[in-house]
Amino acid sequence: MLTAVVTESLERRLVSRRLYPALAAGILAAAAIGTGLGVDYTAGSWAERIDAAVDGRLIARFGRQVGLVRGVADLGGPAVVLLAVSALVVAMLALGRLRGALLAVMAPAVATLITEVILKPLVGRIHLGQAYPSGHATGFCSVAFVVVVLALDQRPRRLPRPVQTVVCGAALALVGCVCVALVAAQYHFATDTIGGVCVALVTVLTVAVVIDEVADRRTKHRLDNRATDGHRAVD
Repeated sequence: MLTAVVTESLERRLVSRRLYPALAAGILAAAAIGTGLGVDYTAGSWAERIDAAVDGRLIARFGRQVGLVRGVADLGGPAVVLLAVSALVVAMLALGRLRGALLAVMAPAVATLITEVILKPLVGRIHLGQAYPSGHATGFCSVAFVVVVLALDQRPRRLPRPVQTVVCGAALALVGCVCVALVAAQYHFATDTIGGVCVALVTVLTVAVVIDEVADRRTKHRLDNRATDGHRAVD
């Protein structure tokens, strides 16, 4: 019984191969935007113009609501992200979705590692304690994008379409709210948050594909071995 559950959870893909072209386009677009914002940040550059046009307006519109803004911004903090990841892992394991649990653990961890250990020192954009890309945006968005990937599962026992729409819409709306709050609270510039979104999107989609491909190969290898053993037994 347990073997059957584990086998089914391993064989249930996170994303269909039919979506690979769309995923590749999304990954390339996000990588290009994130790279462009990180590399070209000089006076008059398009990245600097984005911050000049957006930051002041968001601060003026929402900055006075200090408690609310900081509370929403803190949703991207390590404690909240860890709690959300833990809840997702428990839910996926309860549903027998091992790949979903792996995605929930690996994607936010890898995204945070890329942001904090690689990109921030590499880009070197440190201003008033702020840096590119935003770690808070990376952490929260990676969890939100994992939720979207899991909610859009089209396999049997999938969520009803209206529920999928509500879950995905809520996750993406919260992404926008957190990014706006990070700017309004003056924790980050707008481009810092956009960079975090890009890192999260690239990482979640890439990790989902890698998990599927590795798990599929292992499943195929196991089935081939069983077939070989069966033929030997018959002989």
